[in-house]
Amino acid sequence: MSKANYFRYMAEFGSDAEREGAADNSLEAYKIAMETAEGGLSPTNMVRLGLALNFSIFNYGILKSTEER
Repeated sequence: MSKANYFRYMAEFGSDAEREGAADNSLEAYKIAMETAEGGLSPTNMVRLGLALNFSIFNYGILKSTEER
């Protein structure tokens, strides 16, 4: 999750040249983290819930999307 958050912050606050690559890296890291969390953590696990929240913030704030990816 830290890797995904790092790239999310880079996409949010980085230069224009860094944003697209950082957003792509963040999306990939969030997808891997979500797959891992769904495979080993209960739906009510605090880490899994925090990951889902951060991923939704990324989708809305960086990708400007309200749909699941």
